Amino acid sequence: MRRLCLFSGGLALAAALYVYAVHAAPWPLLLGLAVLCGGLFLLRKAGTRRAAVCVLGLLTGFAWCRGYEALFLRPLERYAGQELPFAAEALAAPQQTTYGQSCEVRLKLGGQSCTAVLYFDEADADIRPGDTLSGLARITTAQERLRRGSDYDISRGLLLSASCRGTLHIQAAETVPLRLLPAHFAQRLRSAVTAVFPADTAGFVRALLLGDRSGLRYAARNELAIAGIYHAVAVSGMHVSILLGMILLLCGGNHPLAAALGLPAAACFILMAGAPASAVRAGVMQAIVLCAPLLRRDYDPPTAIFAALLVLLAQNPWAVRDVGLQLSFASTAGIVLFAGRLYRALRPKTVLSSLLRAMLTALCCTLSSMVFALPITAVQFGEISLAAPVVNVLVLWLLSIVFCGAMLTALLALALPAAAAIPAAVLSWPVRL
Repeated sequence: MRRLCLFSGGLALAAALYVYAVHAAPWPLLLGLAVLCGGLFLLRKAGTRRAAVCVLGLLTGFAWCRGYEALFLRPLERYAGQELPFAAEALAAPQQTTYGQSCEVRLKLGGQSCTAVLYFDEADADIRPGDTLSGLARITTAQERLRRGSDYDISRGLLLSASCRGTLHIQAAETVPLRLLPAHFAQRLRSAVTAVFPADTAGFVRALLLGDRSGLRYAARNELAIAGIYHAVAVSGMHVSILLGMILLLCGGNHPLAAALGLPAAACFILMAGAPASAVRAGVMQAIVLCAPLLRRDYDPPTAIFAALLVLLAQNPWAVRDVGLQLSFASTAGIVLFAGRLYRALRPKTVLSSLLRAMLTALCCTLSSMVFALPITAVQFGEISLAAPVVNVLVLWLLSIVFCGAMLTALLALALPAAAAIPAAVLSWPVRL
């Protein structure tokens, strides 16, 4: 399995070099590396063969970045700056923006289609996943936005942005496509949470369960960031781990049953949240955790981390620019390398209660995750939270309880809204805390 780790590491390094520095394939360098790779494969020493696997990953990474650019990015450049009629399929519910709304869509232009973000002025547009949207829009490519200094779209695979001029025409879908059922279910769950939770807590619960932060005030977001727990309202590995932990607990520790139920549930949850990089990373790693014993394999954390990175970069090599991806993998690497050692060093010889063990675990994971994530945070945001270790110790164990309770309450609200009002009122108190 370590060969997969080496190959994925080489591919990730190539993607980072290409995206941040090269932007055009250095063909002489690639040819030299190919010759070196072939020569190393002819040797029999284990060290050189491992190096050859890494170099093979490097070559594959450069080739894939070049191919992705040629296949998906450059053909769209001819639409840059034009006002064109468009047709699009809504992929998710619309989100509020400063000047109106935005919606992730599958945009069709001149026989081509790609994932894009559509901006429009209608403040109360009733759009559901699967609906057909059409109108006239001004087109901006992700590469153009990148040249202006914004890598948000391209790092998330949104290759175009379209600003609708005039009226947006909405044609409701008769049936929801199977691939959009998670997004449709997320919209229903969002409405259920809004209906049963009090107004002052519903926004936080929606963000905790679905990553939908539109209901959070700017001041609340700022306070969460200062306190160092903004990750609680951005669906990440923590949420996926809690969900699978809850399923494993409900299965009575039966790993085969937990894998059969948990993997589809985790995949659905990740798609409901919009498949952010941190959630996909956690989903792949948890899948390896659950499947390794069934395949009679040992779980290897470094291989799992790089396998998750390979999945993300195979879909979009420009995802390496995503700050969420960088922080997620940096935090996970720190936890894998240091959390266990730190826990053993700090754990007293006396028997600890479950609550104290949970708080000590939260402290060790927080400190370990900061080892690699702290420099990225300082560079990307210009500030760091000194309160994060203390606040995470105080609330991470409670967030697990709130997440599980809120998810079960929201599911209950879909069937029996009146019955869900009572647990929603009870859960609102730890949410306020």
